[in-house]
Amino acid sequence: MREYKNLMTKPVKNIFAVPNPDNIFEWHFILYEMDYPYTQGSYHGKLLFPTEYPTKPPNLIFLTPNGRFKPQEKICLSFTSYHPETWSISWNVENMLIALISFMYTEEMTTEAVLTSSKEKINLAEKSLSFNLGSKESR
Repeated sequence: MREYKNLMTKPVKNIFAVPNPDNIFEWHFILYEMDYPYTQGSYHGKLLFPTEYPTKPPNLIFLTPNGRFKPQEKICLSFTSYHPETWSISWNVENMLIALISFMYTEEMTTEAVLTSSKEKINLAEKSLSFNLGSKESR
């Protein structure tokens, strides 16, 4: 809850994140008002924390198609459960999501990453709000 309070008192540009009120280990986030080619997008995802958090890393899943990661799949990044050996308790929700945004602008490949054109990312960004509004998990 300390992380939630910090995010509410000092909001981070482009990020909104909240724990599920029924499950503190499931956080939902929205990445929005990002730079080109994601400019018009709003991207919903989840951080799924183990009960051992902060000593063990979370899983990360995007729900909204974004042209960078496959939706509904666990993403492999240095701060996710794919790499417990690189996990540090210094990671928190804020810096994980900032790192995620940074990774979205690279072409580096990882498990469940995809490479698409800027045109495709723009197209998905334009459709993202309607997708989120029609998604059961986004309600």
